[in-house]
Amino acid sequence: GSVKLKQLEKHMWVFETLIDEDIEQQFDEALEYLSQGSLLASELTLTKLLSEYPQHIDAWVHLGLVYEYSGRKMESYVVLREAHRIGLAAFPTTFNWDKDLLEWGFIENRPFLRACFNLALHMADTPMAVEAEQIFTRLVKISPNDNQGARYLLLKRFLETGNKLKLQWLDTKYPEDHSPEFLYGKVLFALMQQDIDRAKATFSEAKAAFPLVARELKKKRHPRPAGFNEGYITVGGKDQAFVYWREFGDFWKIDSPAYEFLLANI
Repeated sequence: GSVKLKQLEKHMWVFETLIDEDIEQQFDEALEYLSQGSLLASELTLTKLLSEYPQHIDAWVHLGLVYEYSGRKMESYVVLREAHRIGLAAFPTTFNWDKDLLEWGFIENRPFLRACFNLALHMADTPMAVEAEQIFTRLVKISPNDNQGARYLLLKRFLETGNKLKLQWLDTKYPEDHSPEFLYGKVLFALMQQDIDRAKATFSEAKAAFPLVARELKKKRHPRPAGFNEGYITVGGKDQAFVYWREFGDFWKIDSPAYEFLLANI
């Protein structure tokens, strides 16, 4: 069975895969093993499945996770590459990467969208960061609801590279995003443009919405909050402030212009 992309209406596309029940059953089994933490059983089930049906994008993606959890980064990267490659090969030349959509709402689209996200995430902090940026950019274009959070990794990347045009593009694309990342990101963007008035206005907005983030950024030391749990974040909580600092704290380093601004305006 091959993987195809089908056009539903003008800009709406959906993946079509014909997978027999036996293969699906093996896949469900592998997921079950994975959820129980039986990495080896999951790996064996997935590799057997892929030897019979090498087009199964989601099996490659989950094998990538198995390797990731086993600390086998290189293998994880290689299989995610394969998942991404199989998905890309299904795109017809008529697909318009700037206008056409591959929405998360269609379950059939998720394996490829996951493959893109996980592969780019893998490359984000490596010498392949430029390619990661391209994949994340492509993701927010074809799946603008961005259920996976590619926009936050793009925001970080554009702040790192100081790319004002791309920051402007991202900001315009997500006007409704009121996360700490975007609200405090607007402050960093204003400072980058040396627009102090806008920096002050956006900072009071960010501070009003997420006061604990400002407080966290001001600290000289950043211990983990008590009872911190990676998977569960309280909106407006100390844990959210800690996670923001962990991901974006480099832009607010002590002695940086942003830190000086923070102290003067807190």
